[in-house]
Amino acid sequence: MLETASKALQKWPATAVVSLVSMVFSILWLGIWLAGFQAIYELASSSNKYTHSKGQALFWFFLLSLYWTSQVISTIVLTVAIGVLGEWYYKYPSNMEPNPTLRALKT
Repeated sequence: MLETASKALQKWPATAVVSLVSMVFSILWLGIWLAGFQAIYELASSSNKYTHSKGQALFWFFLLSLYWTSQVISTIVLTVAIGVLGEWYYKYPSNMEPNPTLRALKT
């Protein structure tokens, strides 16, 4: 099974490129998130009661946004990989599309 998947990945390397690009997006998102989180942390740790409670609410929202975005990026990569391998499984070699990775990204 692993050998078959490796052959499909060698035949369509754009699938690996999609995963590398998603890693870059994940790192960029983490950098943006950390910059915003630093400001939220300072707001949540303030001694003012109003800004403290507002900062705590934003703290939980930021944690949710980090988890949500990382899961969306992971799901996109998973969907592309499964789309390419699924198309290969059902259509190879007779009527395979020239670029199944692009088709999987569009769907």
